[in-house]
Amino acid sequence: IPALPSVAYEVTLTNGNRVTIQHADEWPENIKQVEEPEVSCTIITLPEYIGKITELCIKKRAIDLNVDVLDKVTITCKIPLMEIIADFYDKLQSYTNGFSSFDYEISGARISQMHKMIILINDKVINEFAIIVHEINSRFIGLKMVEKLKEIIPRAQIKIKIQAALDNSKNI
Repeated sequence: IPALPSVAYEVTLTNGNRVTIQHADEWPENIKQVEEPEVSCTIITLPEYIGKITELCIKKRAIDLNVDVLDKVTITCKIPLMEIIADFYDKLQSYTNGFSSFDYEISGARISQMHKMIILINDKVINEFAIIVHEINSRFIGLKMVEKLKEIIPRAQIKIKIQAALDNSKNI
């Protein structure tokens, strides 16, 4: 199962202290707010790709989306760094058949609904599979991980229960 890349999250605890978290195994229990790094993106492409690129940006949780059309199209927006380093560039090149230019720079942080996702096998937490995910993507990522584990765990004479859950609280 391929691991997702990780970024540093600034976490404010309920007691007011702030900590930096990079891995799910560092995830605290008493979280008040999570800030994730954000980048300012500039994409230059041809007019026929506006729809696909806009759709990709929205899927990757873009805000402040702006499209300028002259001879070429310039799209600017802000996207969480995690979404960029995961697979954004590959998808952008695929959607535009390589006819796009992409540049980004760190622009700050945004408050996000991040959670620790854990995997349980027969009700036992497997810490090695824990990851930090955004609430919006959690169901999709959890289902993908469970399906992949179902494929690679050898069949047995007994039932093997595989689950994904957020913050030790609810199954997805």
